[in-house]
Amino acid sequence: VILQELKKIRTGKISKDEFNRARDYLLGQLLLGLEDTMDHMLWVGESVITKDRVRTLKSIVSEFEKITPKDVNKVAQTIFKNGQFRLAVVGPLTSAQEKQLKALI
Repeated sequence: VILQELKKIRTGKISKDEFNRARDYLLGQLLLGLEDTMDHMLWVGESVITKDRVRTLKSIVSEFEKITPKDVNKVAQTIFKNGQFRLAVVGPLTSAQEKQLKALI
């Protein structure tokens, strides 16, 4: 199932609704994670140390909202190339299952 979903992302077969839900979810998780004062200060400190500056949440949200399905597809084509997947299976497989799994990777 995971490989099939990665293939959908790589080939651009992801709906605009699904993309928007995923993007909104990730943005929501980021914002929720920064609600705690300690976590927010750790994020600011890490930003200062690694980037020598602190970006505002507003600028991060703005950049996040600019991401398009085409952007994700382009990155996915670079990362999720055929023949570069590895798979570990525990337990007995039928010949048909083995053939099906090999076709996915």
